[in-house]
Amino acid sequence: AVKNDGTLRISSDNRIQKFTANGTYTSTIATVGSGNGQVSAPAGLAVSRADDYLYVADSGNDRVQIFTNADAYA
Repeated sequence: AVKNDGTLRISSDNRIQKFTANGTYTSTIATVGSGNGQVSAPAGLAVSRADDYLYVADSGNDRVQIFTNADAYA
């Protein structure tokens, strides 16, 4: 998913990672688990253009998780 500033959020290996617009890895914002802000088998990512929040279809935990524009669990 592409954030409003052009940075990327990618789901891979049960985690959500942040990359620059040029593709350079910068951080991991979610790791595997069932707690708040953790994911299991993320199936899709979407960004709200209105507030730049990231929505994660967390299929392994049967929920949708939301992360703020600062990548914090909401």
